[in-house]
Amino acid sequence: VTLEDAGTITLQVGSCSSEAQLKVTEAALCLVRGLQNVDVFAGEVATFSCEVSRAGGPEARWWLDGTLLQNSPESAITVQEGIVHSLTLSGLGVADSGTITFRTGPLVSTAKLLVKDPTVEVVSAMQDLVVEEGGSAELLCQYSRPVQATWKMNEREVCADGHRVIIEQDWTVARLTLRPALPCDSGIYSCEAAGTRVVALLQVQAKNTVLRGLENVDALEGGEALFECQLSQPEVAAHTWLLDDEPVHTSEKVEVVYFENGLRHLLLLKNLKPQDSCRVTFLAGDVVTSAFLTVR
Repeated sequence: VTLEDAGTITLQVGSCSSEAQLKVTEAALCLVRGLQNVDVFAGEVATFSCEVSRAGGPEARWWLDGTLLQNSPESAITVQEGIVHSLTLSGLGVADSGTITFRTGPLVSTAKLLVKDPTVEVVSAMQDLVVEEGGSAELLCQYSRPVQATWKMNEREVCADGHRVIIEQDWTVARLTLRPALPCDSGIYSCEAAGTRVVALLQVQAKNTVLRGLENVDALEGGEALFECQLSQPEVAAHTWLLDDEPVHTSEKVEVVYFENGLRHLLLLKNLKPQDSCRVTFLAGDVVTSAFLTVR
């Protein structure tokens, strides 16, 4: 039924007739879909649209922060099938941020327009990192907006291998993960994106190893026995000598020294007796080396 169907309805049978009036009332205008907030970067295009329940309503108008907008190349106003009203804004700058208002008759819909600065800024820069060999090294750089970052190590691009070297882009955060980290990963890393460049130093400390282990010693009663080992990394604090699993304490019969800043460690046992025969062990973190002392 349309508005044009309104009028007089006549029923006639032979010489008899009857009349009635058909009144068609215009359906109330209502908002089917309102405006949605739009975020864009300066220079991009922003489009707002809403849908009303029927065509033929009062003239629709658009405002930006109270300023009436006219149809123009910068603010294109369109209507589809009389019910979908759209506003497309172009050439936007940061100062154009504001409230968009759509009005037709008694219906009003509003939404926010946010025009963001397209300049990319580093929000959180990488930090220098020191990890142990075999651990996980994670370098992060956060930007003011989503970007596509390129990672480099000592000016050479780093490529993900999907296993040990993982490169991730999580919205505004660029992440490089090395797991496990190896000594060869040590170097200067840079994260480059949209004209920015951030650098950090990664140091992967190699695990300490025994370059020269303890050797068995045969000694005569009343004599001395010298045990020596050499490490790949200096260690002066966290090291221990054991005699049959008991910690060694310096005394008149026992001397403990180290040289070359902790690379060489020596244990000297003096005035030996046959009952001093034992297993000698040197510990430094995960590093272990053992030998046997035999006193004859």
